[in-house]
Amino acid sequence: MTRIALVGFVGALLLLQGCSAWSSENTTGVLVGAGAGAGIGALAASGGSVAWGAVIGVGAGAVAGYFIAEWLKEPEPAPGNQISAEERARSDAEAYFRQAQIARHAADSEYYLKRSIELSPTPAAYNNLGLLYLQHGDKTRARNQWLQAVELDPANRPALENLKRLG
Repeated sequence: MTRIALVGFVGALLLLQGCSAWSSENTTGVLVGAGAGAGIGALAASGGSVAWGAVIGVGAGAVAGYFIAEWLKEPEPAPGNQISAEERARSDAEAYFRQAQIARHAADSEYYLKRSIELSPTPAAYNNLGLLYLQHGDKTRARNQWLQAVELDPANRPALENLKRLG
């Protein structure tokens, strides 16, 4: 009986701690575990006190919920493996660039190319946006995009060739 009371006491403490720190990832696990434990404990208290079964269930469920939530948590990245904001922006820009390449509509492609450029400008994104503008007959905007590409990379062959063809 002493062990059971101890489990109930520890579970109640975890439940109170979880409720006092709503931002904790473990709070949901504690609350769900406590609720499930209370119900199971009350049902399992055959012939005994339903209230004590529920209290013991709260404790056991809270302890179990806490450790299950802890086990399911995403691991913290190792200090050397953290990605910088610049790397994240470059990665997101590449994803938008790929979306632009497979977009079915010109408006979607334009949106993705502009988002890619906002995050991390590349000559390829400017070049493709220029091609898109040229397809719509907007030579001025196309030229401006290719000039942006050449500004980033003066040896960018596709943009230089597009400027040369445009005249």
